[in-house]
Amino acid sequence: MSSRGDLRRGRPTRTPRQRILVYCEGENTEPEYFRGLKKYLRAIPVDIVTCDIKGIGCDPLKIVKEAEIAWARDRRKNGAECYDAVWCVVDHDDHPSLRSAVEYAARAGIGVVVSTPCFEYWLLLHFDDHRAHVRQSEVTRSLRRHLRG
Repeated sequence: MSSRGDLRRGRPTRTPRQRILVYCEGENTEPEYFRGLKKYLRAIPVDIVTCDIKGIGCDPLKIVKEAEIAWARDRRKNGAECYDAVWCVVDHDDHPSLRSAVEYAARAGIGVVVSTPCFEYWLLLHFDDHRAHVRQSEVTRSLRRHLRG
């Protein structure tokens, strides 16, 4: 034993990072938003959340079931290192399967975020203060003033 004390490796001191899987209804807007948020959070001193984003463009119940399958596959593959949480992000859009999707997700331990009237409204709130009812077409038109392409 050295005079400097015990040379054995100490216990880990860093808190393990959460791994989160996010499934989105939209194939472009939502995944790009979450990828940008993930990139932004890496640039500031916060505990980084590992987030895999899948945009599959379909009805809410299918999204929840696809997320459940991915989570089960991840548990089989990674065991204790699997996703800590799974979230599905869907637009309200009067989907007939929305209620079933929310109920199914609750039983599966999956979180669901429902954007009303649409996800683009959330983006618009980053630029404008909106408190009145707005249709999806109006949201898209207003958002184009702030974002090109």
